[in-house]
Amino acid sequence: AADSVENASRKADRVARAPWRGVSLGGWLLLEPGPSRNLFAPFRRGSTPANPLLCEWDLMMALREQGATDKIESHRETFITRTDFERIAQLGMNAVRVPFGYWIVMGTKGPEPYLGPALEYLDRAVQWAEELGLQVLLDLHGAPGGESAEAPCGRHQRPLGLWRWRHWRFKESLEALGIIARRYCNSPAVTGVAVCNEPSPHVPLGALCNFYGRAVATLRENGMHQDRVTVVLPVFQRSMKTFIKRWDTTVRQISRAKGGDAELGDICFEVHWYHCFENEWHGRTFAQHLRAVQEHAQELRNFPIVVGEWSLALGRGAQPGLLTTHAEMRKVFAHAQLAAYSEASHGWFFWSWSDLGGGADWDWQLAQREGCWPTTFEPPRSIGEPPSRAEGADLLELVLDVPACNPCIRYGDTIYLRAFNGSYLDVEGPNVRARYGDRGQWQQFVLWPAVGGKAGRASSHSLRDSDVVSLVGHTGLFVGVDGVRVEARWSKKELELGEETEMAVKCRFLLRTEGGKGTMVRHRSAIFLQNCGTELVLAPNEGEPAARSDVVAKWRDLGVWQRLIIEKPLCSSVQPPRPRRRSLALAPTARPSRPSKAGRASSSGPGGSRQDGQAVQSKGAEDESRSLAVSAQTPLRLNSPDAVLPCCDVDVTPQPSSPAHTLGGASAPNLEASVIEIEPCSTPRRRKSTSDAENEVELMAVTPSKAKSMAGVEVPAKPSPDARTPRATPMTVSTPLRRRRSVGGGSAEWDELAELASLTTPSRRRRISGGPQELLSLLLSPDPSAQGRLSAGAQPQLPRLP
Repeated sequence: AADSVENASRKADRVARAPWRGVSLGGWLLLEPGPSRNLFAPFRRGSTPANPLLCEWDLMMALREQGATDKIESHRETFITRTDFERIAQLGMNAVRVPFGYWIVMGTKGPEPYLGPALEYLDRAVQWAEELGLQVLLDLHGAPGGESAEAPCGRHQRPLGLWRWRHWRFKESLEALGIIARRYCNSPAVTGVAVCNEPSPHVPLGALCNFYGRAVATLRENGMHQDRVTVVLPVFQRSMKTFIKRWDTTVRQISRAKGGDAELGDICFEVHWYHCFENEWHGRTFAQHLRAVQEHAQELRNFPIVVGEWSLALGRGAQPGLLTTHAEMRKVFAHAQLAAYSEASHGWFFWSWSDLGGGADWDWQLAQREGCWPTTFEPPRSIGEPPSRAEGADLLELVLDVPACNPCIRYGDTIYLRAFNGSYLDVEGPNVRARYGDRGQWQQFVLWPAVGGKAGRASSHSLRDSDVVSLVGHTGLFVGVDGVRVEARWSKKELELGEETEMAVKCRFLLRTEGGKGTMVRHRSAIFLQNCGTELVLAPNEGEPAARSDVVAKWRDLGVWQRLIIEKPLCSSVQPPRPRRRSLALAPTARPSRPSKAGRASSSGPGGSRQDGQAVQSKGAEDESRSLAVSAQTPLRLNSPDAVLPCCDVDVTPQPSSPAHTLGGASAPNLEASVIEIEPCSTPRRRKSTSDAENEVELMAVTPSKAKSMAGVEVPAKPSPDARTPRATPMTVSTPLRRRRSVGGGSAEWDELAELASLTTPSRRRRISGGPQELLSLLLSPDPSAQGRLSAGAQPQLPRLP
């Protein structure tokens, strides 16, 4: 019996042509609301304006009712022309992928509303490709009956149950492939045929592989030569290893039926790698997206694969950091994917050539104007090897992300809570939900010692697993659990501070971590909040489609859905001050300030702006003269002089700097070794000195440009480049950007990242535009000398901070 994967690899090695490097002509011969949005925009399903059409089936039904099917013919004539093919060739690509529905080849049967046949448009595409030296991959994107219930196959058939896998008419699909094979078998431009697109995972694997075997045989028998034309077999939402194992069984069965080895010829498997769909991707940071691209590159080295679709769109959790704009992130993401997909034996196709409504994430031409693509298709430099599990924290996170001013989490800190789906928990009125990927005013919470009881740990110490906390929203009200609903509607007076009331217990949460009891909670740690009253864990209500953004407490397990990422304001923002009082005395009520732009934007959602940008204050709290008041300003600007943070027992004794942080059991560089840890004052422009009532110690702020003393303790000033003190047993850390920096055992390190982390004075926390630009230019530079400097470990020179 033949080993189909090795056989396919040997055939691929004999193919003289270069791997495909091209774009998909999406929205031309199979209409989708993305690239074909101009056709879909005027129509709605039923009488509800909020229900747009989702597929070509719905659009054709609407057009036939109006007698306007001529719009489809006009679209096919003008959407893709010879000029597009010329432009694709000029940009250095060598192939186009042409998705089409079966009705383009065979017409329709019965009541189906599609308009066909229309083979003349496929004829034009093949002719233009022959004249311009391009290759063509013909993609049967919509099969008879549909290979899934999704819109890309031509008809959206949701909810589940409207479509069954047996609705896919395999025999007619083979007839369509036979017509394509006989018509274009002699064209030198047609070098590939995809037998379907994104088959549903509900199709049994055995049935799918049997269809693939028959499809390969049909194409070969009708003239598609095995050494010249690649047959593309999609592997969608399935494990590649599991599929390959079943496919080998199918090949052996074909071989036995033929009495010898099955000569299937050049075949490859097709994958679609998008980073913007499903919660798995929404919950990832930008660095985690880049690491996923590297994992894809490893898979490409093991099997004959074409990356049939990919884009530059990212999930909600990928937010700007050191790369301060989404345009910069897109550029790095584009180069990282091109570097990885250059490993594919059969190349790649970007989705799509034209998608004006989707922006540069989906439109190759717009991304080209934005400067996302390299000037050559030589494999770009990769971003370094991913870390092993033993290494703990990923250094790529440190390189790409702006760190928090102090990574330790303490009582009184302003925090954000990011759910597994990439959305941050927010408070609007009494409702606690997870709706948006932004971090603004409505997403702010303050950690409070257990309301109605005593704090289990001094506020100057970092929180750990099994500590008990309470959460206060930007409205000044405590978050608690009523039944299963999580709401923010209880004031301190209502909870009767110091008494063990039932509601006070329900406003307390046991802090759990993945590391177990005693694990320190830091910026970007994964935590779980278990309510002390119900012993149930908080999470978005993902299982209820009508209310999936609501936060509820109804689970007992600590799973992926219940995991929250706790974050602090970043050092590029003005962090709201922590409380400095020693007592638990009540503070006067302060009306939350008007949301800043960041706060209003975070509350508007993806569809538009919100009218009620002001924070909603509970009626029960408006009449209280002495209730909890919370910082209502966003981290980007401290503009509420009368805002008072909650009071809690805070120890202002300076904590000694640690030479290294312990992240996940591994030692990582301490980027704050040069900064004296102090309690920030409430003055937004300058940190003033404060005195400790007991020790009479004056605490002074330390800035990168000037170091002051604290009670006779010398603080090292910034050394000159030529006067750095040599350290014992220095360790060289290779970062993913091929940068090397020396990490000392315990002394202050004034490298670029340390300077960025040590900007403790709000007036000096400015956006450093030169740093990311320099890193970006060296990372993506096509100049061999620049690539050599990075490969040799030379550190790029960042501009000096003001």
